[in-house]
Amino acid sequence: MNNPQLRDKVAAASTHQVLEWVLTATPGQLREAIILFMQIGRKRLLERPQLPPLQGRNLAELRNFIHEFLQETDGGTRLVAVVVHMCLC
Repeated sequence: MNNPQLRDKVAAASTHQVLEWVLTATPGQLREAIILFMQIGRKRLLERPQLPPLQGRNLAELRNFIHEFLQETDGGTRLVAVVVHMCLC
């Protein structure tokens, strides 16, 4: 794991451990892991701050919100959320 391009070494190591575990897991264990993964993902999604709707907002407010929202770095997830929201509008 000496790749300097890896920014989140803990997540990379955890992912590697999970992939190694998958090789030896039973189908039942895999099913349970997928269910747990989806439950955790849904919970995290519901806990994320929501972007304000564009209707009734001016560009300055939106720009300020996005600037504040992106101050917390998380490996690009917040930026992706902003781009997806803009594409869906």
